[in-house]
Amino acid sequence: MTHRRSLHRILLATVAAAALVYSAFFTWLSIERHQALMTHTADLGQMDLAVWNTLHGRFVQEVKGESISTRLTDHVEPVFWPVSVIFGLWDDARALLTLQATVIGLSAMAVWAAVALGWRRQPRGLVYAAATWAALAYLLAPQTQAATVADFHASPLAVLPLALLVYLGRRRLTAPALVTALAALAVKEEIALMVGAAGLYLALASRWRPGFLIAAAAGAWFVVATLVIIPHYGAQCYGEARFPYLARYDAPDQGEVSEPPSRSLFRTMVGRVFERERLLYVGGLLVAFAGAPLLAPEVAVVASPLIAANVLSQYEAQYSGEFHYSTPFMSVLAIAAGVGAIRALSWARSRRAPVRLALLVPLVGLPLAYQVAEGFTPLGPEFALHRPPAQARSATLLHSFRYLIPEGAGLSVTPALHPHFSHRERIYTFPDVADAEYVLLDVAGTTDMHPVDFRHRFDELLRQGYGVVNADDGIVLLERGTASLGLPDRFFAFARASSPPAHPLEVTFGTTLRLLGYEWVDDPKWSYTSLRLYWQALAPPPANLMPYAILFDRLGRPVTDTRSALFVEPLWYPVQRWSPGEIVVTTTVAAPLGDAWGAYVGVVVDGDYDDVAARLAPDEQGVGAIPETNLVRLPPVERTSRLRRYQIVPLLLSPPAAGPADVVFSSWLKLEGARLSAPVIYPGCSLDLVTYWSKLGEPTSELALSVRLTDAAGETVTQTDGPIEGGLYPARHWATGETVPDVKSLAVPADLPPGPYSVVLVPYDRLSGAPLEADQAAVPLLLAPVTVATGGSSP
Repeated sequence: MTHRRSLHRILLATVAAAALVYSAFFTWLSIERHQALMTHTADLGQMDLAVWNTLHGRFVQEVKGESISTRLTDHVEPVFWPVSVIFGLWDDARALLTLQATVIGLSAMAVWAAVALGWRRQPRGLVYAAATWAALAYLLAPQTQAATVADFHASPLAVLPLALLVYLGRRRLTAPALVTALAALAVKEEIALMVGAAGLYLALASRWRPGFLIAAAAGAWFVVATLVIIPHYGAQCYGEARFPYLARYDAPDQGEVSEPPSRSLFRTMVGRVFERERLLYVGGLLVAFAGAPLLAPEVAVVASPLIAANVLSQYEAQYSGEFHYSTPFMSVLAIAAGVGAIRALSWARSRRAPVRLALLVPLVGLPLAYQVAEGFTPLGPEFALHRPPAQARSATLLHSFRYLIPEGAGLSVTPALHPHFSHRERIYTFPDVADAEYVLLDVAGTTDMHPVDFRHRFDELLRQGYGVVNADDGIVLLERGTASLGLPDRFFAFARASSPPAHPLEVTFGTTLRLLGYEWVDDPKWSYTSLRLYWQALAPPPANLMPYAILFDRLGRPVTDTRSALFVEPLWYPVQRWSPGEIVVTTTVAAPLGDAWGAYVGVVVDGDYDDVAARLAPDEQGVGAIPETNLVRLPPVERTSRLRRYQIVPLLLSPPAAGPADVVFSSWLKLEGARLSAPVIYPGCSLDLVTYWSKLGEPTSELALSVRLTDAAGETVTQTDGPIEGGLYPARHWATGETVPDVKSLAVPADLPPGPYSVVLVPYDRLSGAPLEADQAAVPLLLAPVTVATGGSSP
């Protein structure tokens, strides 16, 4: 007996220590993100405002657009009443982040208690071991951790009372269980579905009659919240008396299809269940617990309402396994896993050692391996994605502005500043201003606006009578009716380099500017990428000088051209104000470049390139100057896989095996491969052809390509001509052994008859128009047959 008590205490202490470490670590990480200005109006800002207003007698009051509103238009979260008390202890949004991480972490102890003390008929040592494993697997699960880096939400707070409800119901502790059920119901309307499921489980499986009462109360509360309270307030705000999130489960519009809506919705839901991403989501939940919940389906069913809600939603975030959508049911799923582990271990006790080992290895290995593959701790890849970068600015920048804004004054702020100033009744998210006396903007941070539109809105406020009262490092405070002081020099610190570039260069453009280096600012989470360039003015730049960059994708297609999509920093710190000797950064607007990309960098003066020829330092490697356009071509790169932690490495193109390959033209040009976008096309569509090239020697012509679609008689029905990569990368500048892609799109005539056609290729000299001769093939070169079909559209 003494040994059992000792084991009980040791294992419980282990879980308690792990829970405390979890809470401390994710509290630190979430606050680090907040202090690095990485939190947002959506979620933390709006939640913080609603909780703060609740403390001051305005239950869940918030601001929508330029109007005072209430969160009851979307959600019912009575839990914000007791939560608001935390601001009496710490009047800061960081208190909510701390509370969330702590509740999620300490729920591991409730998991342990529910398994260890709720299933006592099994051998004690085996039960304690299973309970400890379930609690640790719960803490390791990426779905548990995800909510802590997704700002703050109410629903993760349900993870603790839901686990306690299962524990208390199993122990038949009626009064505490009823209080816990009420606490869970107070969190958010959809939590009632799990409370109802838990009540039915306890009533039917554990024969605890109060479970029926809990299930009935949960069902009634869900109906009242979603069909009465939310529609009532929603009608006042949106003009429609409906629970707005039901739209996530609507069937897609079928046009004039005569199928009944109910049948269409049923088919849609069934189809969604078997989609790859949703199956992977459910699989991830099982892998996190080594599949053990399947061995306790009567417990796992308690989590099924929210799992089903996530799987059936058309909102991708719900079935991503990230954000906060899975966290509420993770403690219950962990309890089911613990019960399943008890059953598996009980079965394995009487088996031979290899059988027991075959069971223990996945139980221990899968949760740990899943953390390494998907986790948010330093063991997993998500940690690096969510941790603030080393060069991130700090919220300490805001101190000098905070004291200039009276507590009761109306304020408009950019999204990342909102959670730092949301403890006031009137706060708007820029560009909404309404009656705000003050406007605080971070021009170098998250704005949720195009930079040009953002600058225009700022100038509009100046014309409307707002004046600059303080500015520093990209943050500016405006006050209504105040004479503007202008933007001081310290405001432009955000545009000046504070550290050397990741990739140093020395490229001089004319006599005015020098490119000192560059770095890629990549967000692999959402596949958006920016190019940051480091410039040094060698002399006072003329008024008509403009540096620019053209970003291209894996196939050399231009994606962003800053001559139209401007750099961010020069909108505020124009090139003409750069002082000789200072180093200034310019950053492109983040764009979806795919998994591989590159860039050309140049300088123009009134659209003329001649006066700003690019000159490279003699020892530059991998960077090529192109005199024809005075551009510098940066080496193409690609993003590695998730398991390799998303490193950016040099791009190595591999031509496809399909299509003609190894065809040599004029003894210097080699076709490495070709690929068509589709073998079947339709009239009125477009057909993409990707070709891959290399050079064997020095070019003897100005290369261009003609891609043609020919009929059975060999007559051309449509064609497209032009140089490779739009002429940005002439063949004479290719490196020996380099593979260069090119994309040409053929517009298929809308009246083209159906039948067999061929795609042919003619490389030619752009100056003379003469085709290049193939060493061992006929020109035009047949690339692939295609079929023009009728009825349908191009895939």
